Amino acid sequence: MLAPPPPTAGRNVQTRLLDRSPVWVTPALPGLAAKRRRDVVARRHPDPAEVYPYQVEVAEQFAKHGYDYTSEFEFGLDLILDCIQRLRKRTA
Repeated sequence: MLAPPPPTAGRNVQTRLLDRSPVWVTPALPGLAAKRRRDVVARRHPDPAEVYPYQVEVAEQFAKHGYDYTSEFEFGLDLILDCIQRLRKRTA
């Protein structure tokens, strides 16, 4: 259990959600607290481009060559629905 904060005027206690340690934030340093929060989030949730570099590369190539998501989605949907229709005809 966390100890109660010291009775200091002008201070408040915020608890980090991820590591449960108390953070003392003074009104004069709100930017420092925000930077700490960004650092914690960056450590715990790395950039997807760093984790999946090849997936990013494929997406960039699709964007360069005019890949049309709508037409590809419609093609895939038609293919799936046609297969379902054929299966229903076989069982009927």
